[in-house]
Amino acid sequence: GVQTCALPIYEMISATRSRQPRQKLRLGFPDDYALGLLPDTFTALHVAGDDIEVEIICDLSSNLSAAFQRGDVDLALVTLETRPPSAVLGLNMVLSWVSHPAFQREAAEAVALAAYPEGCVFRRAMIASLDRAGRTWHVAAQSRNHAGILAAVWGRLAITAMARGTAPAGLSENPQDLGLPPLPTVPLYLLSREHPASARLEAILRQQLLSYGMSVIRG
Repeated sequence: GVQTCALPIYEMISATRSRQPRQKLRLGFPDDYALGLLPDTFTALHVAGDDIEVEIICDLSSNLSAAFQRGDVDLALVTLETRPPSAVLGLNMVLSWVSHPAFQREAAEAVALAAYPEGCVFRRAMIASLDRAGRTWHVAAQSRNHAGILAAVWGRLAITAMARGTAPAGLSENPQDLGLPPLPTVPLYLLSREHPASARLEAILRQQLLSYGMSVIRG
């Protein structure tokens, strides 16, 4: 019992010593976006001097959209087929094929994919691209988490698709030697509610996303 209550008591004492309460912001990000975008976002927040405490919720886009509607998330970045009513920005996101540099496959082999479960926009984009090119494929690895997807790619089991410019260092984007067809763009939406701490982060994310070469969805 002592260890269980010690941490909350310590946090309560620490809070009373704080000069001023921090603004808390709940962020909802698919975990691949979190890894690719949030480090630079937080750096910009730090440079701007914003004193914000962030809670990061990583989940599938459909779950994050539902959490936003429930009021459990203040700002979210989601990839959905249709524009949510609460979207403050819509972008056409460019995708890249991502593989291990040493990944190899025979020309006649089916393309091995690492993908999120059915319903994922990235998964549909990969399959649609390969189907249009008349290429056979199979899902070699499926995971709800980015760590599982990356494990399959690092292990040379499969390839996947990620937002352009967000692949981890050491992996190859759009490897020419695999002869893969181009991927379509997919819609990306920024959801944001009125919150004292959201305006700065929303502005930073807008600038950051546009710097990746994304175009704004009009209407």
